[in-house]
Amino acid sequence: AFSAGAELFKVFKSGCIEKLSAIKPDKGLVNIRDLIENTGGIQPALFLPDGVFNNLVKQQLKLPDNPSLNAVEKSHGSLKTSVDMIASRTLGKHPKLAAEVSLIASEILAEQMKETKHYIKQYLTNEHSYINTNHPEFIERYELAADMFRVAAVDMRNKKDADANEKKAGQMTYINTHTYAANSTAFGKLMSKYAAGDTIETNQRASNEAELLLKLIIQYFCIVRSQLTDVILKAIMRYMVRDLTSTLPN
Repeated sequence: AFSAGAELFKVFKSGCIEKLSAIKPDKGLVNIRDLIENTGGIQPALFLPDGVFNNLVKQQLKLPDNPSLNAVEKSHGSLKTSVDMIASRTLGKHPKLAAEVSLIASEILAEQMKETKHYIKQYLTNEHSYINTNHPEFIERYELAADMFRVAAVDMRNKKDADANEKKAGQMTYINTHTYAANSTAFGKLMSKYAAGDTIETNQRASNEAELLLKLIIQYFCIVRSQLTDVILKAIMRYMVRDLTSTLPN
């Protein structure tokens, strides 16, 4: 038996969920270390450049724009096809009435597709406009990533300084050349924890910092992508499916 709901979800799965999941969060990101170092000009950076992080995240958050809007268009096509099929089956003995129902449904869906796309565009604009580094899930993921780097730093130092004083064996090994904007943000406070220490080479610290920054960009992107998938589905149900089903009976 034909199920319009099942067909819609199939289209949504292939046209939205799979398309968004296929986006590589780090697509086009190169030379992050250079971007960090260049923020300080000829002087060493005095704080982790929040601006670099924000700008790179905003750049990556544009990747889902077209797939999100395409998902709305594909869902519109699926709904239109389903209505035409249902009208033809249920009103087969009344072809003129079936054609009229299909025409009305088509007009409703065309208008509601515009509303849906407008809503999604507004949502995407909101995501682009403000990067919320205080998001609980982002902070949790950040701390896990920072912990991994701290463990790696200790292991590196133990290998290089096997004969060093035991009191220093477990200490952090990063040069603390960053003040992280006086720890004014959650991001700054977390980076302060990560960057504590004073014995590793500046070159190694910069590489580690760039790697961590890339991980954070990917993690923030994944959080937004997960929320976006849910928002698109709810928008389609709200603006297209609900309005269609509430209007057609009249």
